[in-house]
Amino acid sequence: MLEPPKDVPDELIRHFIRGFFDGDGSLVRCQRKDSSHIAFGINFTTTKPFAEWLLKINNNIGNVYKE
Repeated sequence: MLEPPKDVPDELIRHFIRGFFDGDGSLVRCQRKDSSHIAFGINFTTTKPFAEWLLKINNNIGNVYKE
């Protein structure tokens, strides 16, 4: 089971996450024609513990959805 990393130094976490998404995810930019609001969606396949860890290190900004 994929678990959150334990031995990655804090200053390298962003590189770890970028590598994870490069290998198994996508980033989508969405903008409504009637709004100046821009939203981004991140899609990837992972385990629940890993998704919850990502949410936690991003100050719980965002949502995790199970498809």
